[in-house]
Amino acid sequence: MTCKQFDSATYYVQKTMIKFHATPLLKRSTGNLTDELFQLDDFYVEVSTSNSHNSTPLIKSITIDEIDRYLAEIDISALYHLPK
Repeated sequence: MTCKQFDSATYYVQKTMIKFHATPLLKRSTGNLTDELFQLDDFYVEVSTSNSHNSTPLIKSITIDEIDRYLAEIDISALYHLPK
């Protein structure tokens, strides 16, 4: 699936694609908002959920340029301890 196909798909199809085909990369919470970053084929998907009841998650495809705000939160310290 391409990013363009994902964007034009129904909400149900987007949720299904994320559930069965996406790779979870990162989850973060700020205030009453939870953001999850997934990789789906050759693009990324951001799912934002409000912690209030009856909230519908917002699903948005994003490009490699738009994931910069997540990169600072990825812990790669374990890579420094790998055997050479």
